[in-house]
Amino acid sequence: MVRLRVPLSRNPSGRAVLADEAVAIWNPIHSKVYGSAAIVHLEFAVEPLVDAMGRSALAQTRIIGREFHLTILSGLSDKETSVTLYHEILEAMTVAASEVPASVRDFNEDDFERAAYEADERFGPASPENMNSMLQFYGFREE
Repeated sequence: MVRLRVPLSRNPSGRAVLADEAVAIWNPIHSKVYGSAAIVHLEFAVEPLVDAMGRSALAQTRIIGREFHLTILSGLSDKETSVTLYHEILEAMTVAASEVPASVRDFNEDDFERAAYEADERFGPASPENMNSMLQFYGFREE
């Protein structure tokens, strides 16, 4: 199984940064999340990210059908990266699903963030298997 947790190293200031070998380990083509959804692209941005409202963001996800294209700010800790992946996938599935479970139907940004931290605690570091467990927990069904 391909793990989403990528190897990080520390720069001189002590911040976690993407290790050179991460690209070789990460293979998004094989990272199905629930049903027919898949993470098909994952990149780490060096420049700051902003959301549609112009606010600072840790990640951005483009959804094309059931394909997720993620950009995550580099330099996050392992835990922040894991929580960010859980957050982005739960939010993306909520947008992409033809039938959204009642448990997440009314989620706002704070609810997705809380759920992501809870998923990291409950299921461990983000991986396709752990994200599938999170999606099942919230009531997503295969389509």
